[in-house]
Amino acid sequence: MWSDETLQRCPFCEGRVSVEQSQREIGMLLECPSCGAELVVSNDTPLELDPALFEFDQQEVAGSTELAPCLYQPHV
Repeated sequence: MWSDETLQRCPFCEGRVSVEQSQREIGMLLECPSCGAELVVSNDTPLELDPALFEFDQQEVAGSTELAPCLYQPHV
């Protein structure tokens, strides 16, 4: 029996991440079931997962709104 599922490794915890055929689109966001890290499909052939980097997070600084870099930190 053939499966439409591929197992990849999380770049943070090395846990197994199941990726179904319908999720193999570049830019698709996935979550590691082991550590909760946000991952993104960076390549579909061969399948590659990278950490999802959130470029900016708005924060209040001295009465004005500035953009500050924000990177996802997994909760391991």
